[in-house]
Amino acid sequence: MTSWQKRLRIGLAIFGIVFAGLVYRSIGERQAPAAAGPVERTDPKAISEARESSVEQVRGMQREFEVKSERTLTYDDNSQKHFNVEITVRRDGRVVVVTAKEAQAGPNQVELQLSGG
Repeated sequence: MTSWQKRLRIGLAIFGIVFAGLVYRSIGERQAPAAAGPVERTDPKAISEARESSVEQVRGMQREFEVKSERTLTYDDNSQKHFNVEITVRRDGRVVVVTAKEAQAGPNQVELQLSGG
């Protein structure tokens, strides 16, 4: 082995040791994540809550209606309560948009009772 190869190997070894030391020093200790606070429930009786929800009914290739709400609560009996609701109905080439502050759907979700605004 020639002298320049020995110097190159020694230089690479020193560089590797220094680099490994810098990496080890920069890693540091792992910090524990902050504990998540309790979730504020809108209605304690609700089993699930959703924000910015959207429900569509599609038959074939056409959307018949769409229900968008700012907040949705679902209860044990599968009934739902929607807040700041926008309902878009499409029939016979016409589009009808209905808005309300609150809407309630029963367990079968066949009828939607609107109130407010």
